[in-house]
Amino acid sequence: MTLNELFTLTAIVAGPIFAVFVTRQLDERREREARRMDVFRTLMRTRRTPTSMEHVGALNLIEIEFAKDGEVLAAWKELFKHFAIQHLRRPDEITVVPVGAGADDGRFFARLMDERQRLLAKLLHAMGRALRFKIEQLEIFEGGYTPQGWEDEYIEQRTVRGFLIDLYKGKVALPVMVFDGQVHKEAIAPEKKTNRRSAA
Repeated sequence: MTLNELFTLTAIVAGPIFAVFVTRQLDERREREARRMDVFRTLMRTRRTPTSMEHVGALNLIEIEFAKDGEVLAAWKELFKHFAIQHLRRPDEITVVPVGAGADDGRFFARLMDERQRLLAKLLHAMGRALRFKIEQLEIFEGGYTPQGWEDEYIEQRTVRGFLIDLYKGKVALPVMVFDGQVHKEAIAPEKKTNRRSAA
């Protein structure tokens, strides 16, 4: 067998194998990029609702999907460090009434939310760069939309839940109102008349 024939035979055998290998590598790369893009899109979509399950789930995937991106991991660790530490109140945020009942609480939680939103914007900016997106941190920080109704509903649910927990623990009492007997009679009088008519 000549050298030319040997090369031809090798090309015939190795060609399809190499093509399959290259195709598989490209498919794996596309799948990896799709997963990374999904994490990025989810965080962008939910950046104004940081307590949603989607948002938290996407944050927990960054360590896996962006494991080789040093800038992303550094920003991710900085955000998680902010989550983990116990934050102290500044002098203008110290309440003289129980926590949760004073107006100063709003300043404290607003500051924490602002700090976390800035760290999240930094993380999303790093992720965007890794995915070859051109978007500025300020655009990420100021962008996004959440209906006021969602915020109102969340605050109401948190208020009711807190009251029920305090009620269960005996920290608060259930308010009871006493009504005048005359008002009570007038309220039930129409019901008695209705019953008499129906009986007739």
